[in-house]
Amino acid sequence: MGRVLAMKILIVKLSSLGDLIHTLPAAAALRQAYPHARIDWLVEPAGRSLLELCPLVDRILVSRKGVRGTLTTVVQLRREGYDAALDFQGLWKSAVLTRLSGARFRLGFAREYLREPSAAWLYTHRVRPGSPHLHRIDANLALAEAAGAAAGNPGFPLVSRPEDDAYVQEKLEELGLKRFAVLNPAAGWPTKEWPVERYAALAKRFPAELGLDTLWTWGPGEDHFFTHLQRLAVAVRTFPTTVPQMIPLLRSATLFVGGDTGPMHLACALGTPVVAILGPTSPWHNGPFSPEDAVAFRPLPCSHCYRRKCPTETECLNISVDEILEAAARRLAFPRAPVPNGSSLKLES
Repeated sequence: MGRVLAMKILIVKLSSLGDLIHTLPAAAALRQAYPHARIDWLVEPAGRSLLELCPLVDRILVSRKGVRGTLTTVVQLRREGYDAALDFQGLWKSAVLTRLSGARFRLGFAREYLREPSAAWLYTHRVRPGSPHLHRIDANLALAEAAGAAAGNPGFPLVSRPEDDAYVQEKLEELGLKRFAVLNPAAGWPTKEWPVERYAALAKRFPAELGLDTLWTWGPGEDHFFTHLQRLAVAVRTFPTTVPQMIPLLRSATLFVGGDTGPMHLACALGTPVVAILGPTSPWHNGPFSPEDAVAFRPLPCSHCYRRKCPTETECLNISVDEILEAAARRLAFPRAPVPNGSSLKLES
């Protein structure tokens, strides 16, 4: 498509946390290409707290649910008068909002790259990123390049707030944690969750074999992991964190171990060493972006099924504790990745 005359650009990426993180480099590329443009982002309520830490976004628009909420969202979008709208979500609901935004240029992925292929009809320009094994970050960058952004990976522009830094530092000092691994057993789908018994066994071996203490994290509604770990006689060191507080926490961590979930992708964005344990999702599409990070993945004929329920008892997650320990040791042999663009910045209170 080439460069467009764009004074007002709308990014449409509604959810989830990991998907929003994968879109940040594309947003940064658009900002580099159009430094004086206004760049807004349409997102669902749960994603707002992350985008508030992205300084390159001028305005965050929240997509509301229901008929009345959708009408309110559309009225707000059309009032802004966008020149270009880019749909990084690729679903019918996001494509409809992109179309109803009134933007003259509406960019999205070609139908063969979409989970809901018919959504492509609502775009004025359709982009084919390339290889089917392309990482989601690279695919999103290809969409930004179609709108005139330069090729490359501009990084993950995220900042932290002083009050979040202070809270995390206080909690880590209370727990006596200095060199530690964050273990995140939750992953949203049961098919993406490595057995919690193996996480427990891993935590018991980390101090002696890798010199690492452990800190456990999980999200709202996932407290059953705490109960399960207590039954397994594991010392559970944890404290509640919001998404903004996860940024200083993960920056302080020596290692992150977890499945295909938002905290894992956030750790990757912040340059924290990662061991990702992947089940039904593709390591090429959804795994860590850095080649130094480690991926534990068991290939099977049914791999990359993206199912939330598994007819084979999630055999793809039959990965031993020894394999994860070996992967962690290999990852820690590499130096910590350079801090990506923007992640060392802080927001004023």
